[in-house]
Amino acid sequence: MSEVTGQSDTIPESTAGDDPRDNAKRAARRRLLLGAAAVLPSVYTLKSGAQTAVASAIACTTRPAPLGLQRFTAADDAWVRKHVYKGQLANDDAYCVTWTQTSCVDPMNATKANPGSVWMHAGSRVYAGSGTNITKVTSGGPYGLVYVDKMGTVKTLDPNGDTSLNPVVDSCWASIAGRNQSLLG
Repeated sequence: MSEVTGQSDTIPESTAGDDPRDNAKRAARRRLLLGAAAVLPSVYTLKSGAQTAVASAIACTTRPAPLGLQRFTAADDAWVRKHVYKGQLANDDAYCVTWTQTSCVDPMNATKANPGSVWMHAGSRVYAGSGTNITKVTSGGPYGLVYVDKMGTVKTLDPNGDTSLNPVVDSCWASIAGRNQSLLG
């Protein structure tokens, strides 16, 4: 008997918990609460997919090209590249870096470079015409590196010394291209 209430201290038989179904329900409730308590902190610490994609894209566009990376190759490789016209200047290869490649070819003579088009020859930037005769122009062969800015916008085939432009690897392109309009077509 309780001194405060004056009632019996014994627990009625109906609430004693001897029924196995009651014990199973209590155990299930405890497991549910423990499981919820364990999951709750992890929900708040997960990064969003968008945040991860942005971080990946920034890392891709700001990473400089490795030393020795070829600007022009005969075949496509792991880098984002574009088909370019190839010609001959003083018996050496020259590659058109004018973005609109159809502007590289003289409309009156398809084997010569269009005057004013921009080409790379022996590591230097040259302009066709005015004594710079680029001949034997062909298309569909070599590939030139595509350079992007830090926002992932395609800018050029020739950075012309602009160190803020970088080539990107094909695998990075997926992170970048999803959010930007491409000039690649």
